[in-house]
Amino acid sequence: MAPKSKPVDYGFDIFREWHHLIWEKLSDKEQKWTRSSELIVDTAISSLDKLKQPFFLNIWLFHPHAVLNPTDEQIKPFADLHPHPDVNFHGAREIYYAALLEMDTEIGRLMEYLDDKKLRQNTLTLFTSDNGPETVYVNAASASAAGSTGPFRGRKRSLYEGGIRVPFIASWPGKIPDGLINTNTVLSGIDLFPSLEKLAGGPGNNPLEVDGEDLCGVLLGKTQVRKGSLYWEQRFPMKGDLIDFSPPLAIRSDQWKLLCDYDGSDVELYDMTSGFQETDNVAVENPECAARLKSELLAWAKSLPEGPKPVKGQYRTWTLPQYK
Repeated sequence: MAPKSKPVDYGFDIFREWHHLIWEKLSDKEQKWTRSSELIVDTAISSLDKLKQPFFLNIWLFHPHAVLNPTDEQIKPFADLHPHPDVNFHGAREIYYAALLEMDTEIGRLMEYLDDKKLRQNTLTLFTSDNGPETVYVNAASASAAGSTGPFRGRKRSLYEGGIRVPFIASWPGKIPDGLINTNTVLSGIDLFPSLEKLAGGPGNNPLEVDGEDLCGVLLGKTQVRKGSLYWEQRFPMKGDLIDFSPPLAIRSDQWKLLCDYDGSDVELYDMTSGFQETDNVAVENPECAARLKSELLAWAKSLPEGPKPVKGQYRTWTLPQYK
């Protein structure tokens, strides 16, 4: 079997796996999550000191992924959230917010580095996430799953908006207007490659077939409408509350979002301009739209590589925990 490719095989000059980094730096294994953001940002800053400009830096922080194990010192700012003076354990919000503050502090340290090196004015900085917050039903997060999806249905592993709609913040002083909020453009992580290539003055004739679109105008504070559809597949059983369990396939096209099973059953259609909470299924009222999107979605699903898929109905199976 051929060895797995590493980022250096695709043009990265420096690559460090966070878990290797943390095991190297920390002798106390119990603190491996606690100081992970600090160590990752340390490595990012030392790497930038070695690189020539221009640069591309891509870092993935472990916080606030479970397991969360903040120190007493990190939790101290949230002492008012302690469940009760008589209990000797920390509450979920204490733990979760302490982890968020640690992450935010380290991101701030990285931004201060860019300011000190006078790089901020010529650097586009992007913040985003891979999925919605964890559910309390997962053992590793049962004491810390305090993340909120606001008005959206679904959490991590769900294809409802709470599982796939994530924060996205772009900062570029002098290029992106301060305080601008774009609630119209549908942007996905797959759009970043063609968009950043365009902003960097790339040739734009990449021989690779990419799924994303050039939406660099959005990164400059403009509103753009994507040309094609977005697709999602969830290949593993759901966890959590029944209302968050989604079918395993989803498509977003213009204002419409459709979800269904691999055999085309369990069709759900939502108008995201008015039904973003995904509780009002309008598939029956819009049969032509539902049929068109389902056909497109199933064709895309068939083009995917083979891999694990939930058994029919498994993604909606939920049982109460058994206690002895």
